[in-house]
Amino acid sequence: MRRLVAAIERLASRFCADTRIHLRHETFNLAAEREIIDWITMRRIGILAFNDHMEGTLKARHRPDKIATMVERSGLTDGEFMGLVERVYSRKGEVPASR
Repeated sequence: MRRLVAAIERLASRFCADTRIHLRHETFNLAAEREIIDWITMRRIGILAFNDHMEGTLKARHRPDKIATMVERSGLTDGEFMGLVERVYSRKGEVPASR
């Protein structure tokens, strides 16, 4: 995302349209909060949407067909992926304040 934003900013004067970034932010991505606030302040983001795919991921744990696709996309092993899901979800109490 950082490279994409930088490329759009670098090339914006060559575009034939007013191109802006629509950031779809995963609410459980608490590590990105400060950077996203900075991007908004610097007007690098045109639109910000909040997404929460964690509930769906948690439900998919019991559906091997669904979770296998997520694990494959992540590049992690099954155990690493489920460990990541558990660590991320363990911070659910911090999400409302971040939003």
